[in-house]
Amino acid sequence: MTYLSVNLKNARHNYNVLSNIKTPICVVKKDAYGHGMVSLSKLYQSMGAKFFAVSSLGEAITLKTNDIVGDVLIMGYTNPNNICDLIRYDITQSCFSLCFANRLNEVAKRLNKRVKVHLKIDTGMHRFGFDIREGFLEICKVKNLKNIAITGLYTHFSSADDKDFTLYQYNLFNTLKSVFDFKKLTIHLSNTTATSKYNFINQDFCRCGLFLYGFGNENALPLFTFKTQIDHILHVKKGDKIGYDGVHKFADDTHVAVLPVGYANGFCPPNNAFSVKIKGQSFKVVGKVCMNHCFVDILNNNFQVGETVTLLDSKADFLDLASLQKMSIYQLLCSLGSQNKKIYVD
Repeated sequence: MTYLSVNLKNARHNYNVLSNIKTPICVVKKDAYGHGMVSLSKLYQSMGAKFFAVSSLGEAITLKTNDIVGDVLIMGYTNPNNICDLIRYDITQSCFSLCFANRLNEVAKRLNKRVKVHLKIDTGMHRFGFDIREGFLEICKVKNLKNIAITGLYTHFSSADDKDFTLYQYNLFNTLKSVFDFKKLTIHLSNTTATSKYNFINQDFCRCGLFLYGFGNENALPLFTFKTQIDHILHVKKGDKIGYDGVHKFADDTHVAVLPVGYANGFCPPNNAFSVKIKGQSFKVVGKVCMNHCFVDILNNNFQVGETVTLLDSKADFLDLASLQKMSIYQLLCSLGSQNKKIYVD
């Protein structure tokens, strides 16, 4: 069996470390970066979390129908025709243009309701948001829409490792103080990197995802351990090649373990560049990784079919594999989490 073990003790540790820095909005979009949105949201809620962020209406409804009682913010787009669900489940919608605000207001007016929104402000990411370099005219027009309830403001730091640019974005965001009373609204700005690096940012909440899942902060612990087992053992001779295109040639007689994990599981290191662990010893993955299988040179060890193999179990393992596969750590976690069974352990 190939599976991800999700360590709930580490999840609690990360939440506590983060909470000691700033009250978090728990970003649980895309199934909590592959870790299981409902399970982890319930854990965070049990620890005091009152605010969650997702990417879509479907994710928000999933939380609300699974006993998450805190605020839920949709950071992506929602079709205004579905505004009745926003109101029914008391969900907060991100609003990032006057056109979108007008459509939300129009539908809410027909329902004789008000829809809660957080205004997304574009200060440099240039993805979604009101561009306040062009002035506050559109934002003021949204303020005047009677069926829109603005309850919060936020932006996204696009290059949080760059202190100067982050400070530029922060100062640009703060020009909104001439339009809004920040004390009456929920303000959230910092992602994981900004939360870890900058204490000059004044906000009600930080908005962190990666921190919760073990990365982006030196004190955060990864939740995943990735394991499988040996399906088959074969003996190869000196000079033999293995797998597609024969990219690995053996210098000596050896034994090779065939594992039931491949690129369909999100695991695809290049030939001879990554090691896995069997009984505490490290062994190289050799040859081209197949869709559902890979090969490990186990030398002359007397391992058995069914032996447990640890593919990934440390922060360094995940970062190394992400680098080898030319992926960000975000991409790797989401890929692994979406394609493998998860088992929760405490």
